[in-house]
Amino acid sequence: KIHQDYLVKMLPATYVAFDVLYIGDENVMGKPQMERKALLREVLEEDDRIVLSDYVEARGVDYYNAVIARGLEGIIAKRKDARYSPGKRTKDWIKIKKKTTLDCVIAGITAGEGEREDTFGSLIMGAYYEGALFHVGRVGTGFSELFRRSLYPRLVALRQEACPFPEVPEIDAQVGFWTRPEIVAEVHFLEFSKDRHMRAPSFSRLREDKRPEDCVVTF
Repeated sequence: KIHQDYLVKMLPATYVAFDVLYIGDENVMGKPQMERKALLREVLEEDDRIVLSDYVEARGVDYYNAVIARGLEGIIAKRKDARYSPGKRTKDWIKIKKKTTLDCVIAGITAGEGEREDTFGSLIMGAYYEGALFHVGRVGTGFSELFRRSLYPRLVALRQEACPFPEVPEIDAQVGFWTRPEIVAEVHFLEFSKDRHMRAPSFSRLREDKRPEDCVVTF
């Protein structure tokens, strides 16, 4: 309790409201986005700790560029007539995030589970930093089942017992096997974390036109 009171005092939280789902007992999720925005503005009492998340109309590109210039991740674009659909992914709300691209070498795989049990869960990625292969994280999204099944035999052919990194990296998943670092892949990600791993990485494509030794990273 003392620790909690200290945090409340030293790091006070701010509640940011961007939508309203109920007004009293009335469900308003079926109302269009802009109607809910108007209702929220009517019922919300702002103060130092409760604020309304405002929005802009049009000039989306300018707004996105301003957000990225501040070092933030991106924006969410919403249809003005969109209803609120809890638990569903729709095209009415679209996340538009900053993307950075890095060409990496595939250094191994993690074991797959479920529908991926007979292929792989994710690809262990590396890039050359100061002349040595450096672990930059793993990527488990962005590829289809068909692609996974076509890539897996190529990885099996490159399988080796030794870890290709100078030191075995800490990986938060079971390593399936290591590979010779010969296949290059392009990966999209948000930024590097403090431990120099790609944050929110997503596979883009294989780079058959690029040599593994040309996959160089700087921090």
